[in-house]
Amino acid sequence: MRRFFTVVLAMTMMGTTAFGAEEKDFTKAKPVEQKIELDDYNVEMKGYNINGYNYMRLRDVAKAMTDKANVDDYNFDVIYNQETNSVYLETGRDYKETEEGKKFRIHPALKDAVRSDATAYLNGVELTDVMEGYVIDGYTYYKLRDLGKVIGFQVNWLESAQKVRIVT
Repeated sequence: MRRFFTVVLAMTMMGTTAFGAEEKDFTKAKPVEQKIELDDYNVEMKGYNINGYNYMRLRDVAKAMTDKANVDDYNFDVIYNQETNSVYLETGRDYKETEEGKKFRIHPALKDAVRSDATAYLNGVELTDVMEGYVIDGYTYYKLRDLGKVIGFQVNWLESAQKVRIVT
């Protein structure tokens, strides 16, 4: 009888690893309020620091670009398609803020972050392996430098001022 329970226990453990739900690779995300100099304007954005990099919501960056960028070419809108789990960035368009975006808040505690499996597109072109995103509390955050490369703005760290400079 003891052998039977040992076999059942072993099969159960094998079943959860071989046939169970896919494992998520979690990492810790530290909340940050990042000072940003966007062209000639000072902006504060809330996001998360993950493995030494700042990750921000696309909607927050899009809003800041629409409100403050010196050149309209860097404005972009963000559209999420839940059915296809896809994020569409459309450049040359002002960002249209949503009600949900207005209510958004970052919590001060350390959070679990999991790599996003959403597909991102820029003007209809898939951004395969170009933008690294993490999901935290149902929102997806992207590395600010990756977004700069995709949209075409520069991202620099100003050590003496402890802030990010975005140049359009």
